[in-house]
Amino acid sequence: MEGPMRARVEEFDDLCRCIDECFPTETSLGGMAARWPHCLQRTPEHTGQYLVLKEGGRIVACLSCVDETLVVEGGTLRSGGIGQVSTLNAYRGKGLMTQLLEAAIRRMEGEGYAISDLGGDRVRYGRFGWEPAGRWWNFTVTPRSAREHMRPTGYEVRRVTPSEAEMAAILRMHDAEPRRMARGEQKNRDLLNRLGKEVWVVYAGGEVAGYGVTFRHATSPGIHEFGGSREALHALAAEVVGGGEATWTLSSPWTNAANGLWTALASSWRVAPIHQVRIVDLYRTLKAFEFQMSERVRRIRDVRERRITIAIAETGQSVSVRVSADGVEVGHGGAAPADVTLPRRDAVRLLFGPGTPEAAGFGNVPRELAEALPLDWAMWHNEMV
Repeated sequence: MEGPMRARVEEFDDLCRCIDECFPTETSLGGMAARWPHCLQRTPEHTGQYLVLKEGGRIVACLSCVDETLVVEGGTLRSGGIGQVSTLNAYRGKGLMTQLLEAAIRRMEGEGYAISDLGGDRVRYGRFGWEPAGRWWNFTVTPRSAREHMRPTGYEVRRVTPSEAEMAAILRMHDAEPRRMARGEQKNRDLLNRLGKEVWVVYAGGEVAGYGVTFRHATSPGIHEFGGSREALHALAAEVVGGGEATWTLSSPWTNAANGLWTALASSWRVAPIHQVRIVDLYRTLKAFEFQMSERVRRIRDVRERRITIAIAETGQSVSVRVSADGVEVGHGGAAPADVTLPRRDAVRLLFGPGTPEAAGFGNVPRELAEALPLDWAMWHNEMV
């Protein structure tokens, strides 16, 4: 067996063959390369994000470790998005995925990643340190609930193959969000041209006022990304949901400005984790959220200045969090015993929720730290790998 090693651009067709054999549903809908172009393209940059195992020169197992940058109110953190985890049937049960995941972890540790995110079975990936994390709203919107409120006038909703001008307008609205995944023009173009996704643009007075990205092939169709004014998004929901017969799921970031609208239009809702997360570097992770934590701590009355040390049991990574009336300052931990030491997966739940530390059962967390948690971040379903 050869590898794990990075895939080469000349292996692109073999890489696609391996992935498509392992994801027959995606293949029947058009293939992984067409449906996930933000991950899989015939370029050195894209193929180099895949780790592969080969036998006789043929790829028999692979996964992607896609470079992502999350923006959180002035801070940024680098995440490795694990996806397209594939092993050919004849090679399953031989530990190939373990080899690839461990190689991906080593790669992320060596290249300065803060966290890693993925979707999939919690038990399977929990063995390697990933745990459901983050919080967002999942709204259920029925045609009847969408029609309960009068549709705004003056808005035209169009399903489009987005033009360059429309893509630029969508990127501006996307980048206006304080918590988001960073994406430039090319990645924006890739995401808005995914096979199986539909792009809707809302016009008002000849200008783009809102947009949505939908997916209809799921059991319950979903709105996987949106942006724009409240009235434009109301017109979008009235057209897409209210004009049909299906029940839709709409996932929205925790503090999105449209959440009041979605609550009004929904028949029900729930709070759920965003994705599974593994902490790769505790210091880089908390440093990215320094501003967010500071804003929360400044709202606490009678803050007692103190230094709280957090550590991850498996690795000994230790971070110092200095809390005062001025906010939060994150530094490297010292040799002294930590105030809070947790296994890696528990540390994910403490820091990222979805519940508060107290609600999640962490009773030994100092009040000054607990008030700053959970940390909030966001990525759209349409951006996930």
